Amino acid sequence: KHKDILFTEGGALHAPDPIETVIYLPESMKKNMDEDSWSDEFKPTNPLNIMGCVMSSLLSSRFDDMQPTVGLPNLETCVQHYQGLERLGFQAAGLHCEGYVLHLEPNPPSA
Repeated sequence: KHKDILFTEGGALHAPDPIETVIYLPESMKKNMDEDSWSDEFKPTNPLNIMGCVMSSLLSSRFDDMQPTVGLPNLETCVQHYQGLERLGFQAAGLHCEGYVLHLEPNPPSA
């Protein structure tokens, strides 16, 4: 509308239910981090969002017809993964970049 630049994080998916996150840090790292640096490094994220690259490995372990891939996937593999995501109720995540979420105004009805 104002010819601004839109930046957004790509590859994120929106899950139908919240996803529990577990973070493991070795004791040596914990000892070198105070509470402020811990908070900055591991800010809470949207529990309904997951990156597609993470979800891809989960899909291939969930569905027998989806084999793990290395490198660029072919069209058939992309379609299989897309259909698997649809079956599980995943959608594209809203426009965001790290902690910033872009809230879009609804389009006005066409005249």
